[in-house]
Amino acid sequence: MSTRKFDRLRKLANIGKAIGSKDLLLPICNAKLLRSWSRQGKFVSQCHQLSSRALWWSTLQLYDVNFDMYRFERDGSPEDEKSSPVKYPSTLLPTLISNMSRRGVETKKILQTTEDYCRAFGLGNEIAISCYLEYLLSPVPGEKKSFDNDIRLKLPSLEILTRDLLSRLKSPRKRIDVLRRCLINLEMSANCKDYERLEIISALYQAELGFFIRGTSKDATSLKPFLVDLELVDRRRDALAILSSYFQGEKKTERPPFSNFFSPFPESLEREGSGLHTRTAVGILGSESEDAKEAFDPLRPLDGMLSGSSNSAATSALAPLCLPFGVPRGFIHARSLIARFKQSKREQVAMPSFEDDVMPVLNRLKSSADIADLAEWCATQYSFENEDKLRCLEIALNSAIQASSEAERRTRRISEVAESLALERVKRISKAKDVLVDRLAITAILASAGITSEKSCALSSVVDDLMERLEEQVWLKDEFVPETFVEIFLTEASLVAADGCLCDQKALSIGKFQQLCIVVHRACKSVAERYSHVQIGETARRLARKWLFHGDQLTSNEITDLSNDPSNEIISVFQDASRSMPDIEEEDTLNFVMDLASIAKSDNAWSGDVGGQPTKQEGRTFSSEEEPYCLKFPGCSNETSEHSSRRVSLRIAFVMAYADGYHSDIKGIQTEKENLNGASNHSSQTTSSKPKARGGLLAKVGCVESKKQHGSVVEHSRELLRIVFAKSGFSEWDDAFQHTPNLSTTMPGQENSQTMITFAMRHRALRAASILCPQEALEEVIIEEGFLKTNTRSSLKKCCFGAYVAKEIEELGLPLPHSDLSQLSTINFPSYSRTLWRHHRESKVAKGRLLLLIVDMYLKEPISDFAFFLSIMSEIEKSRLPRTLLLALESVGRYVQRSSPDCIDSFYVNAGANILKSVRELSLTAEAEFTKLLVSPNPAQRHVQDAVATSKRLGYLMKAHCHFQDGQMYLERFLESQLQIAGSLPQSTAKEDILMMVHNLLQNYEDSRKSHRISEILSETDSESVGCRPLFDDPDRESPDVNDFMSISLNKVEASLDNIVRCHSRS
Repeated sequence: MSTRKFDRLRKLANIGKAIGSKDLLLPICNAKLLRSWSRQGKFVSQCHQLSSRALWWSTLQLYDVNFDMYRFERDGSPEDEKSSPVKYPSTLLPTLISNMSRRGVETKKILQTTEDYCRAFGLGNEIAISCYLEYLLSPVPGEKKSFDNDIRLKLPSLEILTRDLLSRLKSPRKRIDVLRRCLINLEMSANCKDYERLEIISALYQAELGFFIRGTSKDATSLKPFLVDLELVDRRRDALAILSSYFQGEKKTERPPFSNFFSPFPESLEREGSGLHTRTAVGILGSESEDAKEAFDPLRPLDGMLSGSSNSAATSALAPLCLPFGVPRGFIHARSLIARFKQSKREQVAMPSFEDDVMPVLNRLKSSADIADLAEWCATQYSFENEDKLRCLEIALNSAIQASSEAERRTRRISEVAESLALERVKRISKAKDVLVDRLAITAILASAGITSEKSCALSSVVDDLMERLEEQVWLKDEFVPETFVEIFLTEASLVAADGCLCDQKALSIGKFQQLCIVVHRACKSVAERYSHVQIGETARRLARKWLFHGDQLTSNEITDLSNDPSNEIISVFQDASRSMPDIEEEDTLNFVMDLASIAKSDNAWSGDVGGQPTKQEGRTFSSEEEPYCLKFPGCSNETSEHSSRRVSLRIAFVMAYADGYHSDIKGIQTEKENLNGASNHSSQTTSSKPKARGGLLAKVGCVESKKQHGSVVEHSRELLRIVFAKSGFSEWDDAFQHTPNLSTTMPGQENSQTMITFAMRHRALRAASILCPQEALEEVIIEEGFLKTNTRSSLKKCCFGAYVAKEIEELGLPLPHSDLSQLSTINFPSYSRTLWRHHRESKVAKGRLLLLIVDMYLKEPISDFAFFLSIMSEIEKSRLPRTLLLALESVGRYVQRSSPDCIDSFYVNAGANILKSVRELSLTAEAEFTKLLVSPNPAQRHVQDAVATSKRLGYLMKAHCHFQDGQMYLERFLESQLQIAGSLPQSTAKEDILMMVHNLLQNYEDSRKSHRISEILSETDSESVGCRPLFDDPDRESPDVNDFMSISLNKVEASLDNIVRCHSRS
């Protein structure tokens, strides 16, 4: 046996059988021997069994069936029929049948052999028939088949043979079990695409189920598993008929696996009631729905085919599959529509239209919930400006409301969950529709700003920036809160508008600033009309006063960007300087009269007047590295402070200008306060007068609504000027603002609740008032409130400069000479500047800012001591503060512009050479840094723009001084260097700006020969750049009528310097 030579084993077994046989008589054997063999019955029986097994072992070996002959000893005996439900010999039948078929053995012989095999091991003929049926109906290996005459490939013959074998099984239940196993095995195969074979098995199984149900006397409960299977196989046959008719010919290779269309059968009929075949079907959106992973989707195998079809032929042909798949009518068309949307988005082509594509599909659906879900999904695929998006949401909302009503009418037990889902759907769609309507209305209002015209390119850029910010912060968010939107809208709109006004590249004029302000507030008003609880005035007040008190550094992203720049280390030092200032007791200085002569005699001049000793700035100090760069903006603490102040003032004016109901909530409080204090006698003196509509952001609208607009202008002026001229502990001002929610008038870091008004606040308020209100309105309020006792117009000009000086001193941490702005504005600024320098010249904290302040104050009056003035300018140069030097030289240019011819002559005689030399040295420094920037790999666009802006400012300085002493030589060198820089730049706006600056400066060059040579070089550099845009600045770029105040705050020489040139040409 160990050698597996079963023929020899069989011969030995036959010998034992023959010897023990009674019919065998050996003449040579005696009677005693015969009697001895007759007692070996057990041995003879074992020989019979061994002979039979050896025969079948040889057969199994012949057909390459691997087996373990020792297992036959344990569970292969016919006598041991009841010992094991599954005997080992029966497990070898499928392999034996398969191998015999592969060798081409005839069907009859295979069946006869298997029946003999089963009888030999006590298995019964039905097992042989069942195993052969399972083989015949098993999946064909396809390309891996090793023979061509496989009967399984001949479906007509296969069906005939199968029916014949089934007829040999007498028990209907056994026929059902066999066919059910065959159907499950075929559906569970890896590549179940043989629809024809499935149809044969399904038809046989359906027939046997029907025969069994009709011929049995069992009750309905016992027949339920069979009835369920009958329905499942009937649906499968219907689906097979549709799929087979469509996937024919060339499309046969595109057949999806059939097992993906249906949930699998339970393993046995006894488990039919477990519900495994009734998995929750997915909704109309398929994989796009939230529960797609948990639910069964019978249409998923068709997604790829539906998305690849270019017409509706496939959809129409496969639409009847909805019924056998157990999904509502129209689901196939819905999936086809979803696939088309995805394909359009992927290929970036036009989306399916609502009328031609979406609406016909929606009309095919019966369920209101399905219509709502599909329409809502389609709406998400359209861009917000597409009108089909709103139409889809309208259909979705109506259907969702109808679905909610239907859910309410159902029985309570069934509809609790459905009703909750329906209500949630209504809320979600209603919210999406409201947000879209608001967005469309706001976009339409912004579009009405005229951003399509050529002169509105700057406004168009600003509006685009605003829309991007709203997209990120509002429209892409899950929640839409109207009052939060209004706050975000005003915050971001004011920021982009202010940045547009202050950015040389955008160059947004005040007229366009006003235009954007109007449409933004109109958009906010449209939101407030839709949502009655939205109070625009309250939101605008909260933002304006927060920025008035603290600035906008806490809400702007710019501070984060600048803090990463090593050239802007000065930002963090001064942004909290005003918080450390001591409170000022007004009664100590209210009647103070300045006497410079007496102060000069004291060693502690300017230090003991108010508030004790000056506050010390702890922490970082600055050396020559205070301003490491010449070109970057902002490059010094003064530029940082001024830029922030200008921006926040524009933002305050933006949110206050046209805010609906800005003053409506506080008029009652103010009127009651005035009545209690008897201070209302001034209000009747000037209400009949109307300020002229000029000089402010509200001026152009002043003629539209007359009295209403006039009242708003006066109220804005009064509110801001009360801050400007506020005294410490201004109780009536506090009372008027107590109603403002979430706003503390206490400075950050202070524990007490006393209001402290710093000069930084006054400065911001005065600047915002100068932008927002006409000059006449400011003067009217000043006279009415009695803020100034002298000439209003001239005093207001002085207060502008006084507020600037006080703000700078306050942020530097130095003592103020007076706490009253009106009296502070009347001091002798040149004398005060000398005193400041005398007592704080050794200070190392923000030295450049202190020096620039001294220059600004000293140039407020005609220069009386050129030695002192030149010493300050020399100190700036020696301290290596290029940005401070640039600002100081621009301040000198403004001084020369407003001076008389005699003062100009005196200035150039005593200081002209030094100033011109400083301009030249500064231009060389800027040129070297610009060149270094250009040779660096991938220079930042922002740094290039800053460098160009600095070069333009230097060009103004060259133009101002080019007609004096060596000015022509310096101008020639400057033009040549700028041409070299332009030649190194690629074609861009920066290059055009430099070339236009050179072109403009050539008009001031006196040497015609050299001017012609430079013109030729300029033409060769880029002939198309010059003259295509206005020189230097946009002529439409307006400035508000704010007199000396804004000229100081701009820190640019934007006024015409031609007057200076003509004046000195005459001299």
